[in-house]
Amino acid sequence: MKITSFFLYLLITCTAVSIFSSEKIMIGGIEGIDPTSQEKTYPVLLALSGGGARGLTIIGILKAFEEKNIEIVGIAGTSMGGIIGGLYASGYSPHELEDFADELNFGTLFSNSPPRNSMFLTKREGNEKHLLSIRFNKLKPVFPKALTAGQELTSLLTRLTTKANYKCGSDFSKLPIPFLTISTDIVSGKQVILQNGSIAEAMRATMAFPLAFTGVERGDQILMDGGMVTPIPVELARRLSTKTQYVVAVNTTSKLAKKDEILNPIDIANQVTSIMTEDKLQAQLAKADFIIEPPIDAYLSSHFDKRDALIEIGYQYGLEKADEIISQLQHKKISTICNIVQIQSQSLPQREIESLQPYLLNQKVSMENLVNTLKYFTYQNNYFALDISLNDIKSDTTDMVKKFL
Repeated sequence: MKITSFFLYLLITCTAVSIFSSEKIMIGGIEGIDPTSQEKTYPVLLALSGGGARGLTIIGILKAFEEKNIEIVGIAGTSMGGIIGGLYASGYSPHELEDFADELNFGTLFSNSPPRNSMFLTKREGNEKHLLSIRFNKLKPVFPKALTAGQELTSLLTRLTTKANYKCGSDFSKLPIPFLTISTDIVSGKQVILQNGSIAEAMRATMAFPLAFTGVERGDQILMDGGMVTPIPVELARRLSTKTQYVVAVNTTSKLAKKDEILNPIDIANQVTSIMTEDKLQAQLAKADFIIEPPIDAYLSSHFDKRDALIEIGYQYGLEKADEIISQLQHKKISTICNIVQIQSQSLPQREIESLQPYLLNQKVSMENLVNTLKYFTYQNNYFALDISLNDIKSDTTDMVKKFL
């Protein structure tokens, strides 16, 4: 097999029925389309939001996507979407995630305390009387930064991701599915992209919701919930794969609660965050190719006890939306017509350029036929990979330069 590095340029004109800004296609290589495969798969990138318990619907959606042969080739998630997305990217199946959700006691998981039944009776009674505890240092009160440091959750995430972390060498792009999550540095107010290091720490940082959890300290930074700066990371998802630039955004963010549903400081923080990030949420959703918003208005971010219902809603809604995604992807392949008017190369032998000309030069081909032609070319010439970048394709006819690596 040749592992030849070369640049091939095609000057083409593209007409697309639907508007999309860019597309990347890789034939061969480690991540690319198998040039010999005849199986139809539908690669997509996922952008996942937070939403507490509402985010558990993502598990059902992942299960539906697998059944419909939709291939997840990259995941960018924040908060609960970062946790579920990170575990799925680490190799856990939707069924395993569902089992975890069924077995976990979220009441103790999102805490620092030992299980209540392991405490002395007098200690149990004391704990039940207070929302939080304040310790004293030489008669000076030391106020906690949050209700909990979430040590139980941190320990669980570490146990679940240790093997994956070792195998990927702490590089999240080398997980079974490339992954990144985001956090907010509350010192600078800036977004922090987490894509290497400890997977567990990254997931712990992205879900550190104000008042509920303490932040993760890293150097001069204090990392907390990524949803405060980027409620759903659509743009970042496009960095994760060369197979596609098609992003499916799953929005499970909390809706504004009613007055009688705002019961404690965490509810207030959640309400304020939802109000302040609404514009950012809509701006990111507008950049997605497809949006999934499960019908979960009746559920709050605290409804972990209703996890089975939430996962089932995600599954049923995911099946319905998967068909729409497949239809849209199929339509885009046949509706984008490329007219190739010139072939150039910096280093590819002239004879190989000439071998491509009968298939492409002065031909009007759909994107689907273009991919099939390049699969054939890659296979016939024993190339390791052929990387195609398509940029700024619009609904009108535009002269374009496409680069092959």
